[in-house]
Amino acid sequence: MSIQPQSALAKHIKKKFDIGASQAKEIVTFMHGCREWNELSSDDHKKTYSIYSMCCLPTKAETEELIGKITPFLSPIRRLSAPEIHIQGSLVDKVNNQKFNQIPLSTLHYLLGTTFKAKRVTALSVFQDLEFLDDSFGKVLAQRKSRFGTISAQKPIKVWLENSIYGHRLYSSFHFDGNSLDVCCSEWDLEFFRPSSSGSMNPKQISVCGKSWFPVYMFGYLKSLIVQFVAAGFSGNVRICRVQNNHAQAFYRKNSFGRNPGTDQLFQSLIDCGGQYEWDGDDKELNFGITLPFDKLLTSPPSKIKEGV
Repeated sequence: MSIQPQSALAKHIKKKFDIGASQAKEIVTFMHGCREWNELSSDDHKKTYSIYSMCCLPTKAETEELIGKITPFLSPIRRLSAPEIHIQGSLVDKVNNQKFNQIPLSTLHYLLGTTFKAKRVTALSVFQDLEFLDDSFGKVLAQRKSRFGTISAQKPIKVWLENSIYGHRLYSSFHFDGNSLDVCCSEWDLEFFRPSSSGSMNPKQISVCGKSWFPVYMFGYLKSLIVQFVAAGFSGNVRICRVQNNHAQAFYRKNSFGRNPGTDQLFQSLIDCGGQYEWDGDDKELNFGITLPFDKLLTSPPSKIKEGV
């Protein structure tokens, strides 16, 4: 089996998150349910490839199939787009700029297998699915307008952001006040694990939190989201409450349970960058976290981001 898509993804992750080549390869290896890089081309891996390949970028043939389906709708999709919602990097933006090779494979499969298999396919139906499948801040802005009828609504909105290319999944509440934005991330997980030698996929046994790249990879993805917030014209703060089911409150209290060395390193990095412990109202268990202004996070030097042990 060719591992060209996986190699391309590893190079992309290395560049985007400024981590080592071997670390990027290990991340991609785990994404595909393997323990070692060379397993990606083995016959045994072919049996599970269809399950884990959703993390990958599409091949040229898959991209060309999507282009053939979506090309007739490109002009009306552009007319439906709004730059203040469909920001740079959003799925609609990628389609408008014909960056089809940047569309996650899981998204591509949904479009080909569901969107374009419907009995009646219109530009509006394709456009709505693009908004639904988006994994960027643009999804939050689109849902804000859809739910409240305006892009300037001040009501909070809770959204799952699921990035299949990098394996991140976050549940956050977004509180808007003019150009000010406060984000409270109550759940943040990686959607891949390190397979055990027995082939077990029990996440408690094979968490990647102990890998040296874990804090850097997590911090890098958080920073990429903040870049989107700022590019959309917002300033504000982000609060991280729970990572891989490990609570910031447990880290603060130095509990002997509910903690992991990798998430401890991430929480400490947030504190070192200027983060403060905060919570709202009486629900301390749910929203206690480490709050960090956007600008401090973006200007933090790499030395502040600690690698795991």
